Amino acid sequence: MIKNSFIYFIIIYIVISLTIYLNILPKGIFGVIPILMLLGYTFEFLGNSFSFIKTFLGGGPVITIFFSALMVHYHILPQYVIDEIQYVIKDYGLLDIYIAALISGSILGMDSSLLKKTYFKYLLIILGAILFSILFTIVGAYLLNFNIFHAIFYITLPILSGGIGSGAIPLSKIFSTVITEHPINTLLLITPAIVLGNFFSIIFSGFLRRFSKKYSFFSGHGKIYKKQNFPILPPPNINHINYKDFGIGLTISIIVFFVGLVFSQFIPLHSYVFMILTILLIKTFNIFPKHYEICANSWYHFVMKNFTTATLAGLGMTYVNISSILNILSFKYLSLIFISVFGALIGASLFSYFCNFYILEGTITGGLCMSNFADVAVLNSANLIELMPYAQISTRIGGSFIIIIASIFSEFLPYAF
Repeated sequence: MIKNSFIYFIIIYIVISLTIYLNILPKGIFGVIPILMLLGYTFEFLGNSFSFIKTFLGGGPVITIFFSALMVHYHILPQYVIDEIQYVIKDYGLLDIYIAALISGSILGMDSSLLKKTYFKYLLIILGAILFSILFTIVGAYLLNFNIFHAIFYITLPILSGGIGSGAIPLSKIFSTVITEHPINTLLLITPAIVLGNFFSIIFSGFLRRFSKKYSFFSGHGKIYKKQNFPILPPPNINHINYKDFGIGLTISIIVFFVGLVFSQFIPLHSYVFMILTILLIKTFNIFPKHYEICANSWYHFVMKNFTTATLAGLGMTYVNISSILNILSFKYLSLIFISVFGALIGASLFSYFCNFYILEGTITGGLCMSNFADVAVLNSANLIELMPYAQISTRIGGSFIIIIASIFSEFLPYAF
């Protein structure tokens, strides 16, 4: 069976390679998706095939992102293909389709009682991660004889800000107004910290999963709250799916995404924040019929199972710039990134314990999903993809906290030089 699958895989590789190098690759999603899926599955297989990489370096998610970035760095693919992939990820909306499906379907798949009981406590875990990350950075910068303000503004806050689009870009605009620097130059300074913080988050996530296998009290085995007696909706039974339900789930995810876009035109926050708040309200007050929730959850599982590795490959090719990382890399810089992520981990762990959350699930979603730009990679590394709702709350709501903090304390930015 495996041998036959390998043969088909090679045939697919040959067909796609011919399409690329004969310069007849279709534009848009139709041409990009097969390439990303093929590369994603290949890199994921490689990352999970070596026990050392899988155990200590995050396995498939890290390898997928890193190897995809290397393909861009070394121009392994023709430039027109790379340009098309980056266009589809950033401008064509492929990433938005993926995130919208995960947010709407995963939250609607939760029990409304769980949301009501945990939402405000979970915000405390996020704040704990932010607080400890900043405190650890201050101590680390002092011990390493590194400019403390530079470490906070150009390393820690970017790492915690929620990624490139929703974090780094707003931060670069805020910083540029204070130090009269072009936003692009600022963006080049803070992006490497976000990328490397993401890698450390994935690696820590894999380590915590391994740790939890030895100490069962550490994990809720997918449950996040210790008093949670109601599960997240299980994956739908494929034998009982009405395929029209996928259409309903797709429609729900798109409409909720549009709601976020509308609100973001009037309030200067990322549209994902309002998308999350909208779907949280819908779920909390049980506005949708149960059938619609199941449809959204079915669409979420379909997208997650089929397009996760492709999305990771696209993220690596679009947002990870190997040259920028190499240019800014130093022992002190790398140490401070490690310290910032570790601080978020410790803060989330402590607050998870005091808020009656399971430490593994609370730490990964409330801490490590604050210090990354690819929640799906961190959750995959810990085999906790069903906790995407909480991860997105950390990334989007927590990221908004960081933008507000940066705005309030931006007057101290000149001391970073």
